[in-house]
Amino acid sequence: GKDRDCARDPSEFDPFGPDSAMFHITFERNPQVRRAFPALHDLQFSNGDLVVLSTENGHFGVELGRVLEINTENRTITLAMDKDISPSFKGLDFRIDKHGFGAGFSRVRWDLISLFLSEEAGGDPLHRRVLVRNEPPRFLLEDEPVFSDLPGDIRELFRTLLNNDQRHAIEHALRAEDYSLIIGLPGTGKTTTIALLVVILWSLGKSILITSYTHTAVDNILFKLIEHNIDFC
Repeated sequence: GKDRDCARDPSEFDPFGPDSAMFHITFERNPQVRRAFPALHDLQFSNGDLVVLSTENGHFGVELGRVLEINTENRTITLAMDKDISPSFKGLDFRIDKHGFGAGFSRVRWDLISLFLSEEAGGDPLHRRVLVRNEPPRFLLEDEPVFSDLPGDIRELFRTLLNNDQRHAIEHALRAEDYSLIIGLPGTGKTTTIALLVVILWSLGKSILITSYTHTAVDNILFKLIEHNIDFC
């Protein structure tokens, strides 16, 4: 057999390509392990995910593999691997982890491909319309109410805490059917505006994802949300 380096470029590992894996190895969950593990369908593995195989007794990064099949009924996971590890690690318990770079690369590649696939083939027509065709975002009509379900204390914050530009930015965001951009120079109140927008969405029962290029920017939003007694749980 050929020599392989466990630290090789994961993007080059393709079990379905010309240099495909020779071994399909099935792992069964150990029924004697009493630690609290999530069910197989909650592990967030998908077919094709790149994973790293380690042993529970300290052999880390034994080999790379790709998920071929997840059988929740039989509690098994089948991996495509280019090395038969069973002779060297017979009788040991294994741990399977997602490979961070490989999983991220696969996600980016699929997101790009889905922009150009038909909806029947699993494509993403919404993002294709906005990102590829560069169509303008859609908004609800100005006469459609967006504050009718807000509690009175949230309406009072909206009225007293913000200036006219900030209130317009929030109204514009609430009417967005695709996306809305809030742009402003430093010190113009973007953080305050975003924090109150999150409060409004939270009061309407929405799920909110807050992300930023820096941790500090996210922290500033969270500190303002704490001032508004938002329950992060």
